[in-house]
Amino acid sequence: MNTRKEYRKKCERLQIVHNLNAPTKLTKSIKIRIMLGLSIFCWLAFFIGLVIFTFS
Repeated sequence: MNTRKEYRKKCERLQIVHNLNAPTKLTKSIKIRIMLGLSIFCWLAFFIGLVIFTFS
């Protein structure tokens, strides 16, 4: 079973690996920008899908 706790643990492990590999501030800011961009893109896609679903 792939529960949320297991998924969170995997994410935490990945973050730890990332921090060990690239502890510089530059890569952290780039990573944050990428995460923000992805979340905004996901929200936009969700919103557009909702609008299409309600008006179709």
